[in-house]
Amino acid sequence: MQKINADIAGHVPEIRYGVEHCKVALLLSAILLVPLRDVLVSCVDGYVSYGFARAVGISFWGLVFGFLFFIPFLCRLTLKKDMLLFFLVLLLGFVPFAMQHTDELQPLSVVFAKTMFMAFPYYVVARSLKDYDLLEYALYGAAFFINIAVLVAMKSRVAAQGGYSMGLAYAALPGAIIALRMLFQKRTFFHVLNVGMAVWALVFCGTRGPMVCFALFGCYEIIRVLGAPRKISARKLLAAGSVAVILLSASAWAYDSVSAFQEYAAAHGWSGRIFSHLIAGNFFQDPSRTDIRQAAWEVLQENSLTGVGLLEDRRQIFHRCLLNTDWAERHRDESYQGWYSHFVFLDWLLEYGVVWGGIISLTALFCTYRIFSLPRCAIKTCLEIFFFAGCCPLLFSGSWHEDRMFYIVLGLFVSAEEYRRVQKARDDGERGFCVGS
Repeated sequence: MQKINADIAGHVPEIRYGVEHCKVALLLSAILLVPLRDVLVSCVDGYVSYGFARAVGISFWGLVFGFLFFIPFLCRLTLKKDMLLFFLVLLLGFVPFAMQHTDELQPLSVVFAKTMFMAFPYYVVARSLKDYDLLEYALYGAAFFINIAVLVAMKSRVAAQGGYSMGLAYAALPGAIIALRMLFQKRTFFHVLNVGMAVWALVFCGTRGPMVCFALFGCYEIIRVLGAPRKISARKLLAAGSVAVILLSASAWAYDSVSAFQEYAAAHGWSGRIFSHLIAGNFFQDPSRTDIRQAAWEVLQENSLTGVGLLEDRRQIFHRCLLNTDWAERHRDESYQGWYSHFVFLDWLLEYGVVWGGIISLTALFCTYRIFSLPRCAIKTCLEIFFFAGCCPLLFSGSWHEDRMFYIVLGLFVSAEEYRRVQKARDDGERGFCVGS
């Protein structure tokens, strides 16, 4: 028995290294699930029945959730305080709806199940991760495969739907952000090609939200690079000025060529919505979401102190839009589960009131400040990628309850703060968790 224990002890580093690989694989699944699922279904679609294609997709999700089942065994981490706080926040949102609508608990149970079994496990994994360099390298390696998978899925699925796919556009966003970060770090033809494929997918999926998130990340990268504490020579300034002139000239040419791009998209089955909005001059206008947010503000004004709770906000927004708008009539027979305000801060105020919702919103803003005030290291790189790919879209679409990357950001942030506290307590002059990154 002593010999067996000694053998196990001798392999502990290898075991821990393997566990970290499993954690990284789980975190990568958050950005690979949708494109890989669509590729898998599109590969068998057209050769077999639709039912079998759907069964393949369901089986894929089953394998993923089966893998998630092993999270408690991979993450030997005490999360009693985390779980208690998380359940408290959920209960504050769920209880008001459950008390008012005892006969409609099925939608509530669906959202609760998605939150607990499809989103929160990613927080647990990110919270327990130790090898941030491994995650950073894995993200860089995954970008090319994400872009290829999205383009393959677009060829069949998007074209079959008239070129437009919001879900696939948001699935392409992580690959685009990672590719752009790689391009800023090392300017090679491969990285230019990678960014080109990502931009192609974002543009021809026809959704504006991911394009805005990608542009925000591009602006952030420019500011980060220009603000780096290093000497800028006259040659670099001249090169930057030349690039700016070229970009301005290219943008003027591109604006005149928008109609040609729109015709190209229509001829090849891609979505031309981006170009249509540019031609019409209403790229940043969305009447439907404006009506939804107007209804959300009306609900908040009537229930500003306590809020209305989770799902009740969506229910009231849905019914107000049915009464006050014409376009919502075609959605009368649909479920109201997707009728959130499309603005995460407004969601928090609606669900928890101006007091608790305001505290949550201010805490989120403080956490954002803490993320970008981190020194340059592997965990900051991972946080930046997941933040722009997962949290920024919540300003335009999506629900924070079910967003996997939102929980990854939360888990990585808590882990980073713990290391900050440990480093400050030790105060031994070392670089802490940024060593080697």
